[in-house]
Amino acid sequence: SDRWLLAVEEKAWAHVQLKQYDKAIALAHTLTSPAFNPMTSTEVYLLRALVELKLCDYQAVFKTLKTFKTQKRSQVESIQKLAKTGS
Repeated sequence: SDRWLLAVEEKAWAHVQLKQYDKAIALAHTLTSPAFNPMTSTEVYLLRALVELKLCDYQAVFKTLKTFKTQKRSQVESIQKLAKTGS
């Protein structure tokens, strides 16, 4: 299904709410794999970094944020342009 990645993301957020961080991080790793990069939202990197923070894996948080900056740069720039110009 073309909604599979979204379902996995929502499932990961549910695990975060239930404080099941081991299950959430497993799903977050799936979502941020390079194979799915063109299809995932920027939010999955926030999800992954948040779970890594909850697990006190600080080095992984920095690595995830660095990966986010490189993988989603064009998407972030488009969002910033939209915010400034409205188009």
